[in-house]
Amino acid sequence: MTAAATLLATDAPEQVSVADIAKRAGLTSAAIYYHFRSRDELVDEIVSVFAEEWSKVVTQSLAEIQDLGGLTSFIETNFDWVESHGNRAMVYFVSSIGTTLASENVRRETRYALTRAASGAVQRLGSETSTVDGTVRALGLVTLLEVGAADILRPVSSYTDLGEVKFRKTMATIAQKLLT
Repeated sequence: MTAAATLLATDAPEQVSVADIAKRAGLTSAAIYYHFRSRDELVDEIVSVFAEEWSKVVTQSLAEIQDLGGLTSFIETNFDWVESHGNRAMVYFVSSIGTTLASENVRRETRYALTRAASGAVQRLGSETSTVDGTVRALGLVTLLEVGAADILRPVSSYTDLGEVKFRKTMATIAQKLLT
């Protein structure tokens, strides 16, 4: 999976063959096919494992937020974690988007679960809101994490123009606005 993530972080999945992955891993294609029926199944596994790990980090850091000022630390913690998981994060947030239905379902379910977790933080930290308003704010926070992670991993103008420090600070400010 590490070899596949390394290749898939720089090339679109349709450009990476099982033979390429096997060569990178120092294995035969047959060894890869023993564990995975296809390249797409391997991509799905990378996405699934990453989603589970990322969800735990986000959920835990949401629970640790005590006040609106804690959102800066929340953003920092999550972006640091994403950066430390570079290749797998790149596959999850960038290169595998739209590749398989299974991966898209994992992303959708992860977004749903994280939105539920973020709803608790919204209720704890925000002004009194209706359930619908709180859910929309929570979804906004999760979407902010997803978009921010993708922007960091494949630097786009919003990231490169601001620079890392200002980008993160801006994301924390947006997070605070979402909850107030």
